[in-house]
Amino acid sequence: MSTSVPVRLKIDMNEKSKGDAGFQWPEEQRKYWIVAMFCGTLLLYAARSAVPLCMAAMSSELKWDKEIDGAVMSAFFWGYMPAQVIGGYLSDKYGGEVILGLAAIVWSLLTLAVPFMTVSTILFFSPTMIIFAARMCTGLSQGLHYPSLTNIIAKRIPVKDRTFLTSTIFAGGPVGTLFMGSVGSLFLAHMGWHSVFIVHGLMALLWACLWRFYLVLPEFELGNIKMVEPSSSERAHLLNVPWGTFTRHPAVWALVVSHFCQGCAFWNVFAWLPMFFEEHFPGNEKWIFNVLPWLLYFPVALFVGRLADSMIRKGSSVTFVRKFFQTLSMCGGAFFMVLITRSSSFSLAVVCMMMAMSMNALGNAGSPVTPQDMSPKFAGTLFGIMNSAGAFSGIVGPLLTGYLLEIGYRWNFIFMLNALVLILGASVFLMRGTAKKIV
Repeated sequence: MSTSVPVRLKIDMNEKSKGDAGFQWPEEQRKYWIVAMFCGTLLLYAARSAVPLCMAAMSSELKWDKEIDGAVMSAFFWGYMPAQVIGGYLSDKYGGEVILGLAAIVWSLLTLAVPFMTVSTILFFSPTMIIFAARMCTGLSQGLHYPSLTNIIAKRIPVKDRTFLTSTIFAGGPVGTLFMGSVGSLFLAHMGWHSVFIVHGLMALLWACLWRFYLVLPEFELGNIKMVEPSSSERAHLLNVPWGTFTRHPAVWALVVSHFCQGCAFWNVFAWLPMFFEEHFPGNEKWIFNVLPWLLYFPVALFVGRLADSMIRKGSSVTFVRKFFQTLSMCGGAFFMVLITRSSSFSLAVVCMMMAMSMNALGNAGSPVTPQDMSPKFAGTLFGIMNSAGAFSGIVGPLLTGYLLEIGYRWNFIFMLNALVLILGASVFLMRGTAKKIV
């Protein structure tokens, strides 16, 4: 019985890099694509941050309780989790350039439409149910973004330039969170929560149109993107993913558990941070707690990447480096989570949250890069497995927090629980994790 292999989009450029499969952008063209992908990632994370930023105002207007708040915030991840695998398949089959642009049109329109979903019941569906469904679809469409980026980068950027340029593009995430926390807070304070979604939805839609009509379509017209059959080696790669090894190896499970635990704490902070400060320290400027906790994330992430590479070059084992930074990240984050429960002032709570997010950034030298060490050939697949667990934590964390707050538990208990989860994840990775090649 023959097994069909998908036909996929391939790049056919004039400049070829020795040792790379496929062709890359010419130097003068590359910068436009890099800037476009950075801006797209920035807008993606800003759209993702809009609901947590506006949750207190939306909850007050729509008469939601904490349990509904948590359900709405976790709805995003019901779509985001399965999209990791779907995005990898579609970007391999049709090209990341195409999938990324189409997905952006969908999530930008959904972001733009949120304020209009609260007007009245549609058919038998209440505004709350409609917003829940819209957030789930937003997660599904945004979940295609990073697999598409990975597909584009692998095809169009030579190996010698990939690390720095990948870091530059992915840096759009924390910058987007800062953007929404600062600019979004101004719109929220002066024009209401509806304006946050409308303005940002229009900005994202403009970017999606520019991407599709000024970058991707000209490539089709020039014949730089065309349909080709995968080579025999690519066919073998697509058909021989070692699923059995991945599901049985204890180091893979350690990676999954660690990423899940870190995701639980991170997405809890991401989702509930604005509401915590609104309730615990009312009357303070919103931009302070929406911006400052994320301010150090980007520079710390860049610093730790250089430091980890330096340690490896000087003779430290890769496994030691990965475990060191992952343990420091999670245990350090747990320490500052505990300190938040002892914070009696607004300033101290903000500083503790800044340090907790900085600790989270240290983890960029830990579990997120370990799949490349454990399975270089199937790093994308292994990363998808790991990131699906992280996405699942985005469902569990906000839902559980909303439920616990609704039945009477206080914020101190939530932060202590986050700290325990972080310590659990660090312990599992420290005992069973590895950066040695397994396949």
